[in-house]
Amino acid sequence: MKKTLLIALVLVSGLVQAAHYPAGTVAFNGSISDTTCNVMVSGIPTIGGVGVIVAIPDVTTAAFTGIAGGATGAGAIAPASTTPFTLNITGCDSSMNMINLMFSGTPDTDQPSTFANNIAATSGGATGVSLLLKDFGAGLNVFSPNMAALQYQYPVVTGSASIPLLAELMQTTAQIPTAGAFRVNTTLSLIY
Repeated sequence: MKKTLLIALVLVSGLVQAAHYPAGTVAFNGSISDTTCNVMVSGIPTIGGVGVIVAIPDVTTAAFTGIAGGATGAGAIAPASTTPFTLNITGCDSSMNMINLMFSGTPDTDQPSTFANNIAATSGGATGVSLLLKDFGAGLNVFSPNMAALQYQYPVVTGSASIPLLAELMQTTAQIPTAGAFRVNTTLSLIY
Protein backbone atom coordinates (compact mmCIF):
# COMPACT_ATOMS: atom_id res chain seq x y z
CA MET A 1 0.00 0.00 0.00
CA LYS A 2 2.88 2.39 0.68
CA LYS A 3 4.27 1.85 -2.82
CA THR A 4 0.90 2.55 -4.44
CA LEU A 5 0.48 5.72 -2.42
CA LEU A 6 4.00 6.88 -3.27
CA ILE A 7 3.43 6.27 -6.98
CA ALA A 8 0.14 8.16 -6.85
CA LEU A 9 1.80 11.11 -5.10
CA VAL A 10 4.64 11.17 -7.63
CA LEU A 11 2.10 11.10 -10.46
CA VAL A 12 0.10 13.94 -8.92
CA SER A 13 3.28 15.86 -8.28
CA GLY A 14 4.32 15.40 -11.91
CA LEU A 15 0.95 16.70 -13.12
CA VAL A 16 1.19 19.79 -10.95
CA GLN A 17 4.70 20.55 -12.24
CA ALA A 18 3.48 20.17 -15.82
CA ALA A 19 0.88 22.89 -15.26
CA HIS A 20 3.58 25.47 -14.24
CA TYR A 21 1.16 27.66 -12.30
CA PRO A 22 -1.01 27.30 -9.21
CA ALA A 23 -4.61 26.65 -10.28
CA GLY A 24 -6.22 26.18 -6.88
CA THR A 25 -6.25 24.07 -3.77
CA VAL A 26 -7.27 20.42 -3.63
CA ALA A 27 -7.85 18.92 -0.19
CA PHE A 28 -7.74 15.20 0.56
CA ASN A 29 -9.38 13.99 3.74
CA GLY A 30 -9.32 10.56 5.31
CA SER A 31 -8.40 8.66 8.39
CA ILE A 32 -6.21 5.78 9.36
CA SER A 33 -7.72 3.20 11.65
CA ASP A 34 -6.34 0.08 13.18
CA THR A 35 -9.87 -1.11 13.88
CA THR A 36 -12.40 -2.04 11.22
CA CYS A 37 -15.72 -3.80 11.44
CA ASN A 38 -17.83 -5.74 8.95
CA VAL A 39 -21.44 -4.68 8.43
CA MET A 40 -24.36 -6.82 7.32
CA VAL A 41 -27.99 -5.77 7.01
CA SER A 42 -30.28 -8.71 7.77
CA GLY A 43 -27.57 -11.11 6.60
CA ILE A 44 -26.55 -9.17 3.46
CA PRO A 45 -23.00 -7.69 3.51
CA THR A 46 -22.38 -4.03 2.71
CA ILE A 47 -18.89 -4.56 1.34
CA GLY A 48 -17.01 -1.81 -0.46
CA GLY A 49 -19.83 0.72 -0.24
CA VAL A 50 -22.26 -1.53 -2.10
CA GLY A 51 -25.73 -0.77 -0.84
CA VAL A 52 -28.35 -3.07 0.56
CA ILE A 53 -32.07 -2.75 -0.16
CA VAL A 54 -34.50 -3.25 2.69
CA ALA A 55 -37.81 -4.17 1.05
CA ILE A 56 -40.83 -2.39 2.51
CA PRO A 57 -44.07 -4.30 1.84
CA ASP A 58 -46.48 -2.73 -0.65
CA VAL A 59 -49.29 -0.83 1.08
CA THR A 60 -52.46 0.74 -0.27
CA THR A 61 -53.35 4.39 0.18
CA ALA A 62 -56.22 3.19 2.39
CA ALA A 63 -53.63 1.97 4.92
CA PHE A 64 -53.04 5.59 5.92
CA THR A 65 -55.71 6.95 8.25
CA GLY A 66 -54.80 10.63 8.40
CA ILE A 67 -52.40 12.66 10.41
CA ALA A 68 -52.53 12.66 14.19
CA GLY A 69 -52.71 16.07 15.86
CA GLY A 70 -53.27 18.12 12.69
CA ALA A 71 -50.96 19.11 9.84
CA THR A 72 -47.98 19.78 12.10
CA GLY A 73 -48.38 16.69 14.30
CA ALA A 74 -46.64 13.36 14.00
CA GLY A 75 -47.92 11.44 11.00
CA ALA A 76 -49.98 8.31 10.91
CA ILE A 77 -48.04 5.10 10.30
CA ALA A 78 -49.26 2.48 7.82
CA PRO A 79 -49.04 -0.65 10.04
CA ALA A 80 -48.66 -2.92 7.01
CA SER A 81 -45.42 -1.08 6.13
CA THR A 82 -43.64 -1.93 9.40
CA THR A 83 -40.40 -3.66 8.41
CA PRO A 84 -37.95 -4.93 11.02
CA PHE A 85 -34.35 -5.54 9.98
CA THR A 86 -31.09 -6.13 11.81
CA LEU A 87 -27.77 -4.38 11.49
CA ASN A 88 -25.09 -6.96 12.33
CA ILE A 89 -21.61 -5.63 13.04
CA THR A 90 -18.85 -8.23 13.31
CA GLY A 91 -15.08 -8.50 13.15
CA CYS A 92 -14.40 -5.45 15.29
CA ASP A 93 -11.28 -5.30 17.40
CA SER A 94 -11.92 -7.16 20.66
CA SER A 95 -10.89 -4.08 22.66
CA MET A 96 -13.77 -2.06 21.18
CA ASN A 97 -16.73 -1.79 23.56
CA MET A 98 -18.98 0.85 21.96
CA ILE A 99 -19.94 1.98 18.47
CA ASN A 100 -21.86 5.06 17.36
CA LEU A 101 -24.43 4.71 14.59
CA MET A 102 -26.15 7.30 12.45
CA PHE A 103 -28.12 7.50 9.21
CA SER A 104 -28.15 10.56 6.99
CA GLY A 105 -30.30 11.38 3.98
CA THR A 106 -32.82 13.83 2.58
CA PRO A 107 -35.39 15.08 5.11
CA ASP A 108 -39.04 15.19 4.09
CA THR A 109 -40.32 18.73 3.54
CA ASP A 110 -43.47 18.28 5.66
CA GLN A 111 -42.04 15.92 8.32
CA PRO A 112 -38.31 16.84 8.49
CA SER A 113 -37.55 14.23 11.15
CA THR A 114 -38.30 11.53 8.55
CA PHE A 115 -36.57 10.54 5.30
CA ALA A 116 -38.05 11.87 2.02
CA ASN A 117 -39.10 9.74 -0.93
CA ASN A 118 -36.26 10.07 -3.45
CA ILE A 119 -38.56 9.37 -6.42
CA ALA A 120 -40.19 12.59 -7.60
CA ALA A 121 -43.92 12.67 -8.30
CA THR A 122 -43.10 13.60 -11.90
CA SER A 123 -41.23 10.28 -12.18
CA GLY A 124 -44.06 8.22 -10.71
CA GLY A 125 -43.19 8.62 -7.03
CA ALA A 126 -45.73 8.49 -4.23
CA THR A 127 -46.40 11.81 -2.51
CA GLY A 128 -47.40 12.59 1.07
CA VAL A 129 -45.37 9.71 2.52
CA SER A 130 -41.92 9.42 4.12
CA LEU A 131 -39.80 6.85 5.97
CA LEU A 132 -39.50 6.70 9.74
CA LEU A 133 -36.35 4.84 10.80
CA LYS A 134 -35.88 3.81 14.40
CA ASP A 135 -34.16 1.49 16.80
CA PHE A 136 -36.38 -1.51 17.51
CA GLY A 137 -34.47 -2.42 20.67
CA ALA A 138 -34.71 -1.09 24.17
CA GLY A 139 -33.64 2.45 23.25
CA LEU A 140 -36.35 3.21 20.68
CA ASN A 141 -34.08 5.88 19.21
CA VAL A 142 -35.42 7.63 16.10
CA PHE A 143 -32.86 8.36 13.37
CA SER A 144 -33.36 11.76 11.76
CA PRO A 145 -31.92 12.71 8.35
CA ASN A 146 -31.49 16.38 9.18
CA MET A 147 -29.44 15.78 12.31
CA ALA A 148 -26.14 14.51 10.93
CA ALA A 149 -24.46 15.05 14.28
CA LEU A 150 -27.04 12.83 16.02
CA GLN A 151 -25.46 9.50 16.84
CA TYR A 152 -26.71 6.68 18.99
CA GLN A 153 -24.30 4.51 20.91
CA TYR A 154 -24.48 0.71 21.00
CA PRO A 155 -22.43 -1.83 22.95
CA VAL A 156 -19.93 -4.06 21.15
CA VAL A 157 -19.32 -7.39 22.87
CA THR A 158 -16.37 -9.58 21.80
CA GLY A 159 -16.08 -7.67 18.53
CA SER A 160 -19.77 -7.85 17.54
CA ALA A 161 -23.04 -5.96 17.84
CA SER A 162 -26.54 -6.78 16.66
CA ILE A 163 -28.83 -3.76 16.35
CA PRO A 164 -32.53 -4.34 15.63
CA LEU A 165 -34.00 -1.53 13.52
CA LEU A 166 -37.45 -0.75 12.17
CA ALA A 167 -38.58 1.09 9.03
CA GLU A 168 -42.13 2.40 8.66
CA LEU A 169 -43.98 4.53 6.12
CA MET A 170 -45.43 7.71 7.57
CA GLN A 171 -48.12 9.96 6.14
CA THR A 172 -46.69 13.48 5.94
CA THR A 173 -49.70 15.73 5.27
CA ALA A 174 -53.40 15.87 6.10
CA GLN A 175 -54.16 14.42 2.65
CA ILE A 176 -53.99 10.69 2.07
CA PRO A 177 -50.76 9.87 0.16
CA THR A 178 -50.93 9.40 -3.59
CA ALA A 179 -50.02 6.04 -5.09
CA GLY A 180 -46.60 5.63 -6.64
CA ALA A 181 -43.10 4.25 -6.21
CA PHE A 182 -41.14 4.81 -3.01
CA ARG A 183 -37.39 4.77 -2.37
CA VAL A 184 -35.27 6.32 0.33
CA ASN A 185 -31.50 6.44 0.03
CA THR A 186 -29.60 6.77 3.29
CA THR A 187 -25.97 6.71 4.27
CA LEU A 188 -25.11 4.55 7.24
CA SER A 189 -22.17 5.77 9.30
CA LEU A 190 -20.40 3.85 12.04
CA ILE A 191 -18.13 5.85 14.29
CA TYR A 192 -15.71 3.96 16.50
